[in-house]
Amino acid sequence: KLSKRAVYEFAPVDMGNIFHNTLELYSRRLEESSYTWTNIPEEIQEAWVEECVDRVSADYGNTILQSTARNAYAAERMKRMMKRTVWALGRQIGKGLFVPENYEISFSGVSDLDAVNIALSPEEQLRLQGRIDRMDVCEEEKNVYVKVVDYKSGNTSFQLLSLYHGLQLQLVVYLNAAMELAAREHPDKEIHPAGIFYYQIPDPMLELEAGDGGEDLNRRVLEKLKMNGLVNQDPEVIKKLDQDMPGKSTVLPLSYNRDGSLRAGSSTAAERQFQELSRFVNRKIQQIGSEVLEGRVDVNPYELKGHTACDYCACRGVCGLDAKDEGYGLRRLKALEDAEIWERIEEEARSVERESS
Repeated sequence: KLSKRAVYEFAPVDMGNIFHNTLELYSRRLEESSYTWTNIPEEIQEAWVEECVDRVSADYGNTILQSTARNAYAAERMKRMMKRTVWALGRQIGKGLFVPENYEISFSGVSDLDAVNIALSPEEQLRLQGRIDRMDVCEEEKNVYVKVVDYKSGNTSFQLLSLYHGLQLQLVVYLNAAMELAAREHPDKEIHPAGIFYYQIPDPMLELEAGDGGEDLNRRVLEKLKMNGLVNQDPEVIKKLDQDMPGKSTVLPLSYNRDGSLRAGSSTAAERQFQELSRFVNRKIQQIGSEVLEGRVDVNPYELKGHTACDYCACRGVCGLDAKDEGYGLRRLKALEDAEIWERIEEEARSVERESS
């Protein structure tokens, strides 16, 4: 029988939830105040972050977070990371013309959205659940531009290859829902996708360089903390996201060549490609949902570029999957370049159009 202290020492503290809940609490507090992400004094910002971390941590019980020196250090580290995160988010928002419009948008609260209700057949429908961490908009006289940001405490990064194979559909679903919400809010304006982004909540380490300090150091930290995802390649949209462009962005996953062209490796797509990606994801969800309804429960996890579905699976220890057993093994997904993926998505779109005409 474990003592109460032993239970506390072994109790898992979900850092991801603490980070998410702290950011939500801080964002709501900021929204209700006279401050914005870009003008709040640093000392007030840091004090509020500490208070939010303490309040969220209290839900886990102070006895858990203070039960060992290790957990007490983890609590202080969380505060340090959250202060840096809030500072970086404020700097990123301040770089562009977008304003956070909503936080932690739950699909259950807007369950009538087409984006989260996917028809599988005339009689059957799949309702998606989830929540958008942050939705930013840039509103003009005739247009509204939308971007979504998803906070990640792990190493998740956007990969078109993973999306193509149905492993990373989340951000596009979020964008579809956010654009539908924006269209309801602004029925007289054109709604455009600006980008989909993951913001990782890391604790970056930098090698000090000669002359480091002040804004130079801040710039290097921002580069380490820049978001990853997919950006609308329209130069005017990019400028709205980062007023320092063209050049090398400290907040977006792109940069320009000297001749003004986007540098190779920049994660961008045309607005038409965003639309095709949206339809592709809907078709992929329909396919997955139909397979679930048909009772497809094959023991056939994927393998892609050396990574498998089993790598972080909580059931790995009891699964019993052995690729040497007949009929069992890994579903090996093909590695493709982004250009080929876009070609395949566009060809599939043309094929669907031909079939429906």
